[in-house]
Amino acid sequence: DDYANEQAIQSYLWALEALGDAPNDSRIWETREALGDVLCTLGRYDQAQREYAALLAGGRRQEAQPLPPAVSAEVLRSWGDALEKQGRYSDALEKLRQAEQICDEAINEVPPLLLSAIYADMGMVLFRLGEYDQALQICQAGLTKIRDDRRSAEDERIEADLQQLIGNIHGMRGQYDQARFHFENALAAQEAIDDLFGCSRLQNNLGYLAILQSDYARAVRHYEQAEVLARKVQAKYVLGSVLLNLAESYCRLDRSAEAEQACGESLALFHEMGDRDGIAKAYDTLGLIADSRGEYPLALEHYRQALILHRALESSYQEGNSLVQIAAVKNALACPAEARELARSAHQIGERIQAPQLQLEALNVLAEADLLSAGTGPDAEGLLSQAAELAAQAAELADQLGSRRDYGVARRLQGQIAARRHEPADLHFLAAESVMRAVRSDRELARTWACYGAYLAERNPDAAAAYLSQAEEIFRRINANATLRRVIA
Repeated sequence: DDYANEQAIQSYLWALEALGDAPNDSRIWETREALGDVLCTLGRYDQAQREYAALLAGGRRQEAQPLPPAVSAEVLRSWGDALEKQGRYSDALEKLRQAEQICDEAINEVPPLLLSAIYADMGMVLFRLGEYDQALQICQAGLTKIRDDRRSAEDERIEADLQQLIGNIHGMRGQYDQARFHFENALAAQEAIDDLFGCSRLQNNLGYLAILQSDYARAVRHYEQAEVLARKVQAKYVLGSVLLNLAESYCRLDRSAEAEQACGESLALFHEMGDRDGIAKAYDTLGLIADSRGEYPLALEHYRQALILHRALESSYQEGNSLVQIAAVKNALACPAEARELARSAHQIGERIQAPQLQLEALNVLAEADLLSAGTGPDAEGLLSQAAELAAQAAELADQLGSRRDYGVARRLQGQIAARRHEPADLHFLAAESVMRAVRSDRELARTWACYGAYLAERNPDAAAAYLSQAEEIFRRINANATLRRVIA
């Protein structure tokens, strides 16, 4: 992977030309497979698949000897990897299962590590589909089949892939200590063999873990390291993912111009590679950027584009994520009934795939929807009581997961609900303020100050004016004028 570039492609093409069309020459097999792998690393997935198809077709020609089982299985594995990168998960799983079957039928004729590598790739496809239990099971099976090979670095590379994916699954489930344990095991394995491509992926995952824990500054540090490595080895797929995650971190830190630039570059890379999963996630991030500026119609447009793609790809977690983001915008547009329906769907997905972070975000949106729905009619107290229960559940779950930003949002909602019920709310607002300062989210800090200022208006007018003034100053500084108009009427 460290040497995947245009020069490598040209070298392999020259080699194939020199070797001619001898059907039983193992050098042709090796060269064509290596060419496909380089094309795949550079994000040229359709070209890579043509090479893999040609190689397998050549082995079926009448005058040719059948390809050795190890070669056929490895080519099918590479083909599955290319399909996964394009978001064609069912097709990818089919190729990988064919590769697994070949290994099972010729167990004494294939390298011991090949089945572990196939399991790592199958685990990734299952992860993309939200089948976390199956993914975890197959990754653990892959680890048990790894054998130490002092002659190559493949055992370390495959172990790192499996450890990394297990870490991703634990991270998705809010088991952050376990996730970090597996990520650090994977990083140690990659560093031991000086695998720059693998190290870039691991820094990317450590950044994502930091995002889940609302440590956006640490996330940026990991992503910037990952970006340097990905550019060095010209790994477009990893670079696109890193830039997208960097964009989210910048957005959470209210650096929207940098977020937009990074997201734009990642979207261009994903379009170039035909990576539909990446394109969908980029639209989600563009929605987040527009949302952070209070540009709600634009945010909805981006989120809806993402949702269509996620559903086409059958990406359960990402579908739920888009739904909860759309629901949050609906609350911002004073459409709580629509927000409630969308957030309930997201929460159901989170329950089904055991993704507590998704459930947490849905709980906060549901609490806000009930708060907004509580007018002055006879059902107001019932809605406020329900909102209080949902916000309390969100605060408890956020505390368990270590998701500080979401904990701060839940505490702010508890303050707003208490204020509507004419109950003491200071402790909730002050807790939210402390959290938003700690995670360095100026936008959420300003929202907290605005809500607290409104609560204090009749209790302490001077303090209320100070909080509202500080909130207004931040909203203007980060160019969130629409949010300013919504929060500070």
